[in-house]
Parts: sequence; structure tokens; C-alpha cells
Amino acid sequence: MKRLTSADLTSYPIRERLGRLAPCSVEPMPSLAELGFEPSDRDALKVVPGMDGGMALFESFGQRIDRYKTQRDFPAVKGVSYLSAHLRFGTVSIRELARFA
Repeated sequence: MKRLTSADLTSYPIRERLGRLAPCSVEPMPSLAELGFEPSDRDALKVVPGMDGGMALFESFGQRIDRYKTQRDFPAVKGVSYLSAHLRFGTVSIRELARFA
């Protein structure tokens, strides 16, 4: 099993490579309604978006991480981290989470 090193936890330097990225599209971004989504009430869903939401989930998971292996396969038990969407959309960084772990 490989151990994490400080190089694994260092952010990748992208600033000098920004010029190589494709230019932004000049076309307007379609609205959620145009994509077929209906409005939802995030407050009623109790979803905290962004980095604050991701860090709150990570802190909550940190309190039960020792039970992850035995509870992750039971949907009725709060056993998983619930961080998938935050990791997918970049509102939390895996490197940042590893630094806090």
C-alpha cells in the first residue's frame, strides 16, 4: 500500500498553463429551464452548496469514518461521506481533504 507524500498533497501549478486552455465560448449558457430542470427549494432539501457544504459533510464524516467499512453498504445507516457531488464538481479538493485527514 502506497503512503501519501507531501508531493501527493501539493496542488498542481496551473497558472502558467492557463494560456493553453481553450478559449471560453461566446455563446450564452443555457438556463436550467432550457435544459429541462424545474426550480427546487434548496432550503427545504437542506443542501448546503459550495465549499462550505463540502467541508461540513467532510467534518461530519470524520466523526464516523472509523465505522465506514461496516456501515457503507446499508442505505438506512449514515455510513458514507456524501462527498461525491462535491468532489465531482470541484467544490472540495481531494488533496485538501487528505491534508485535513
